[in-house]
Amino acid sequence: PIAMVLSGALMFRHLAEQKRNAKLNEAAQLIEDSVTRFLATGDRLPYDLGGRADTATIVEGLLRAMEQRPGQ
Repeated sequence: PIAMVLSGALMFRHLAEQKRNAKLNEAAQLIEDSVTRFLATGDRLPYDLGGRADTATIVEGLLRAMEQRPGQ
């Protein structure tokens, strides 16, 4: 699930460049930063990173990381 989420961020970056839209770039940054924060905790890692977390658990963790972004 992490790779799919990061692929979405790449798509936002591509669209931001094509459309010259800063909001899309901000969305990409939010996703990337949230993934970084989520993985930095070391809990609930996906199977491919040596953990045992299933997709639902990872998505919940990523959403929580998005809600707890710095500066809010």
